Amino acid sequence: MVDFVSAKAKLVTATMKYIAAFFLFTVTVCHGLRLPSKWARAVTLGDGDECPSIFSCKDCNTVRVCHPDNSGKLVVLKESGCPAVRPWCDADSGTCTEKEPPRCGKTDDFICLKNNHYFPDENCHRFHYCDNTYTAKLFECNPNTKVFNPIKQQCDDPAETTCNSFDCTNSAVKKAKHGLFVDYYALCNKAGANAGPLVVNVCPEMYVLNTTSQLCAPDCDRYSSINIADVEDCHFYYHCKAIYLNPGDKITKLEKRQCPAGLAYDSTQFTCVDEGTVEACSKTPKA
Repeated sequence: MVDFVSAKAKLVTATMKYIAAFFLFTVTVCHGLRLPSKWARAVTLGDGDECPSIFSCKDCNTVRVCHPDNSGKLVVLKESGCPAVRPWCDADSGTCTEKEPPRCGKTDDFICLKNNHYFPDENCHRFHYCDNTYTAKLFECNPNTKVFNPIKQQCDDPAETTCNSFDCTNSAVKKAKHGLFVDYYALCNKAGANAGPLVVNVCPEMYVLNTTSQLCAPDCDRYSSINIADVEDCHFYYHCKAIYLNPGDKITKLEKRQCPAGLAYDSTQFTCVDEGTVEACSKTPKA
């Protein structure tokens, strides 16, 4: 009887994990939330004089086709420039594409606060990419009527993604959320007609800028049905509790909860697990 109850409990736990994971994926895709970075495939460009593979890139705009010689070494067979409608060479496939690879782009004075990440520009038709050395490159959508979507990491038709930016009008020396992609925020350095962002950053997963405290906080508006990890201490997590005062009148209470001793919160399983299995988790909770 005990074994049956234990097996049933494990089945219920596994089912709940699956439901939570499916919910997160669904709201992310359907409502424009940011996918965890591990789900976003990095694009690298392998150019140079040698052929890394049969299909590769000579440079940002040139496809290179290679073949093995008598010794088996790959040598150049043909090089072809990409057409205007697909001007960029994709190093993974060795073919031309509409999407400009991160290594290409123009020299940029954008200040990188996070590496290996895309950031929206105050001009919705442009965007920045910060590589692993925190060096920025500036890109423009092609055609320049498209709007950059940092969630999808691509330029969208304006009918799908509306043009928006950071509202720094009354936010001099203050942080302001992006008007559409609220994961992103800017520290505004000016006010009035010349208002604009000094630096742009992004909140941790499932967090959003609280414009009152000026800090990133758990986002109960978009993630009200699942727990949210505490980015400061892996032994804690947040739970957004909905309280209904009247029909249709809801307030949300944010509760900070602690995992049992020896356990830590795993945001991929949406539950507390052995702390030794949670990456970069200290075994001692912060005071």
